[in-house]
Amino acid sequence: MGVWLTLTAVAVLLQWGAGAFKGDFGGHPDEGAHFVTGLMVRDYLVAGFPEHPMRYAEDYYAHYPKVALGHYPPGFYVVEGAWLALFPVGRGSVMALLAVLSGTFGSIAFALARRAAFATGAALAVAVVTVGLPLTQTMTITVMSDLLLAILVVLAAWSFIRYLEGGKWFDSLAFGCLATAAAMTKGSGLFLALVPPLAIVLTGRYQLLKSGSLWLAPLPVLLICGPWLYFSSKITAEG
Repeated sequence: MGVWLTLTAVAVLLQWGAGAFKGDFGGHPDEGAHFVTGLMVRDYLVAGFPEHPMRYAEDYYAHYPKVALGHYPPGFYVVEGAWLALFPVGRGSVMALLAVLSGTFGSIAFALARRAAFATGAALAVAVVTVGLPLTQTMTITVMSDLLLAILVVLAAWSFIRYLEGGKWFDSLAFGCLATAAAMTKGSGLFLALVPPLAIVLTGRYQLLKSGSLWLAPLPVLLICGPWLYFSSKITAEG
C-alpha cells in the first residue's frame, strides 16, 4: 500500500507540474469523447438504470454527440463512470482517476521487479521510472483508456507466465478473463491472443496443447468479446 500511495503521489505531482488540472479536454482528438462517454455512464448509474442502456445512449448522443461507445469498447467508460458517480464531476476528478491508474501501473512494475529478485530500492526505482516515462505521463494527463489497458495487458501476461510455471487451470482462466477485460477496454487488447502461441513456441512447451486447462483461456474472450465485436461492427465500420 505504501508503494502504491507513493507512486500515486508522484503521478499527481507530475500532473500538477504539467498543468493537467487547469487544462481542457483537447489534449487528444478523442479526449472529449472519452470524458462525455464516461459522464454518460455516470449519469445512467446515478439515475438508477432508468431505461434500456442502448435507448439511453442513443438519447444521450442526440444531446451530446461526443459519445464514443461502440467506436470504443465500454471497459474504460464503466470504470470512469463509476468513479465519477463517487466523486464530483470535473477534470480534477478524472485526473485523480488517471493518477490512481498510473500509481497502480507503477506498483505492478514494482511487483514484477521484486519477482525478478531486484532489491526493494532498485524495484522502487523501476516503478518511479515507469510512472515518469514520457508516454506514461502523456497518458496520465490525457483522458484516454491506455493506462487501464496497460494494467490489464501486463496482468494478463503475468497470469500466463504463472500458468507456464505451474500449469494451474486458474491461471489459464485468469489470463482469459484479463485478456477479455483488456479487449473490452480497447480493441488492441485482442493482440493478447498472440501470447499463448508465441509463449508455447518460444518455450517448446507443445505438450500444453493437449491440456484442457489451456483451452479455458479463450472461453471468456469468445463469450464476451465475440458478441461485442458483432454488435459494434457496423458502428466501427462507419468510423
